[in-house]
Amino acid sequence: MASLLVSATARPAAQHVVKQQVQKVQAPLAQERQQQQRAAATFVGLAAAGALLLSPPQAQAVDAAAVFSRSCAGCHAGGGNVIRRDATLQLGDLQKNGLDGVEALYGIIYRGRNSMPGFGQECAPRGACTFGPRLADEDIQQLAAYVLAQAQAGWPTPEQ
Repeated sequence: MASLLVSATARPAAQHVVKQQVQKVQAPLAQERQQQQRAAATFVGLAAAGALLLSPPQAQAVDAAAVFSRSCAGCHAGGGNVIRRDATLQLGDLQKNGLDGVEALYGIIYRGRNSMPGFGQECAPRGACTFGPRLADEDIQQLAAYVLAQAQAGWPTPEQ
């Protein structure tokens, strides 16, 4: 009977020792798994950033054209201006108004001027800005470059 009593008390102690040994073996494996997961997440992030940086310039031009169609063409279709005939996006008018550079166009698109609303994220005062969706800085930069390139090319139609 005494031997049954000893083995009954020894069993939980032995189980506890085995459990500790298993935990000692599993802890480094869990740490290694976490490190591998972090490395994989970092790799995926870097790969996505690299893909964005290496995207072809044609894709960026298509995006700028889409932004122009969505946000600007209502007033400036084909490089015109339905509100002010002397403020078109034709190269001569841009030069006359001191807007024949990407930086100058960026400023007008971002902050607006006269009857043209600004589209920048931080455009102020509110009454000078679009009531529609605002554009990201990168979109405005690409849009300014697109407008200048179109003006220099004479605003060709898609058929040209």
